[in-house]
Amino acid sequence: MKEGNFRTSSSSSDSSTSQPTRRVLTKSDLIESENLPLQSLFLIGNQKPFEEEGNFLKSSNSKFLRVLDLENTKIQSLPDEVGDMIHLRYLGLKHTDLTELPAGLGNLIDLQTLDIRWCGKIIALPNEVLNLVRLRHLKMFKNEGMDGVNLQEGIGTLTNLLTLTGINASGGIAEELGNLTQLRRLGVMRVAEEHIRELFSSIMNMQNLLSLSLEAIHTFNQGKLVLLDSFSPPPFLRKLRLEGLLEKVPSWLGSMESLINIRLGFSHLSQNPTLVLQLLPNLKTLTLWHAYDAKQIGKEFCEAGGFPKLEVLIIASHVLEEWTDLEEGALPSLKCLNMHNCLKLRMLPEGLQFVTALKQLHLLPLLDDHEERLKPDGGQENYKIRHIPHVSYITMSTVRHHAMGSR
Repeated sequence: MKEGNFRTSSSSSDSSTSQPTRRVLTKSDLIESENLPLQSLFLIGNQKPFEEEGNFLKSSNSKFLRVLDLENTKIQSLPDEVGDMIHLRYLGLKHTDLTELPAGLGNLIDLQTLDIRWCGKIIALPNEVLNLVRLRHLKMFKNEGMDGVNLQEGIGTLTNLLTLTGINASGGIAEELGNLTQLRRLGVMRVAEEHIRELFSSIMNMQNLLSLSLEAIHTFNQGKLVLLDSFSPPPFLRKLRLEGLLEKVPSWLGSMESLINIRLGFSHLSQNPTLVLQLLPNLKTLTLWHAYDAKQIGKEFCEAGGFPKLEVLIIASHVLEEWTDLEEGALPSLKCLNMHNCLKLRMLPEGLQFVTALKQLHLLPLLDDHEERLKPDGGQENYKIRHIPHVSYITMSTVRHHAMGSR
């Protein structure tokens, strides 16, 4: 294997280290050393504006770069010389201040990964992106004031894509996605009724898909996520994220036996989703983030033997007041229970003491009188949690105190 040259710069690092196949320099070394052809360059952290950091990206040596990571820098625009980095395979621009991508990006014909998640105000990709025929991972997400990056017509020609996230599927893009049959990870934002049939038809072509995220418009304002009962999920799907108001639990959810991670966000269901979810044989992580609007849940939430492999359960609800009881034998593999933002929760379930695999319990926040009942010295409910090695909580009064202090 050929030895590569590797440089990293961090705003918090004053030391340099070396490894057999990599050379790591501090920021001052990076600016002073202009003669060594670079293959990898990382500028991680809140750097000074690009113009003040030197001209290392404009130097002739930068054309040998294969990896360029500018995450969390203050760069507002990429220099034209980036288009000359024809050997570049990875370009990381996450959390930068970029407002657009240059047309010269289309020259990077060897590029395999482009990461522009949380990247300034980029709302669309340039047409030249369609030249990146070797692109395998196109990672995007929410940017300022918008949800989903607009794709160019023709995105379906990038058939080597394995990852495509943070996209807006309107304007005929939903139908084009059906050509991307090699996708392993897909994230679609601004899912709307006018293109849902084309979108689901395309997803059903992705037989190798492992991760799927669908997010409605205006999720936090109870934007409706339209789902079709006729949808047949890809058979190997392992991770599913649904964000938006749901009228009911999708009928196909119970057939997803390969699923290991699911998040229902802002679903505000009146129907208990765990009646279906607890039957999934391989589910390990479940997040119900304002997903079920019930004031009280009981044994029906998980019957004996339900959720056989579930290890992490996260529940957020402004409605939930009581979790009355759990059957002995329920949640046999649960290791972490996180009750987050359950502002009215007054009691933990009877039977929690039988969930013997439980190692962590997080209650954020916790009603003050509930804290008294959970205390080890005479707390009425302490027997439910005394077997748990790590219990953490923040009381409601503490939250209010900090909120007042921050004003």
